[in-house]
Amino acid sequence: EDNRGYRVAPVSLGNLEEVTALREQFETYALAESIRVGGIEWERNVMRALHKMNRTERDASRPETLELWEAAHREFHLTLISGCGKPLLLKFCSVMLNLNDRYRRTFLAETSGDRSVANEHSEIAQGAVAGDTEYACAKLREHIHRTGSNLRRHLAEKNIG
Repeated sequence: EDNRGYRVAPVSLGNLEEVTALREQFETYALAESIRVGGIEWERNVMRALHKMNRTERDASRPETLELWEAAHREFHLTLISGCGKPLLLKFCSVMLNLNDRYRRTFLAETSGDRSVANEHSEIAQGAVAGDTEYACAKLREHIHRTGSNLRRHLAEKNIG
């Protein structure tokens, strides 16, 4: 706005649902391509990013841990799709992840998240490096969808539509 600086677009259920649907489609496509062409260096990077994220503490009562975990989480998701060899797809997925993070950060600031998140990330990564495209993509799609469902419930509880 003139003479007022920048404004952040408001959050909404409709926007969250669109972001979730786009992430489900494009990230699973990028993961499938990464599995197909990523190679051993990509596999090594996926497992390194998984280990780093799983070893990073996340405690809603300590905001400094949330920032560290968020960075490791972002790195994991981007590393997972980094082997696809499609720069435009990676850029689009990064934008969608940024948009999704706005919603997830409000959720994580008030909760410690789900206890099954570490298992979900591990299943995705292990399926990916094993070359099981169908399994890894299904697990990633479920993970993104479940996160979106949790965030929708959270917004609904706060009467944000």
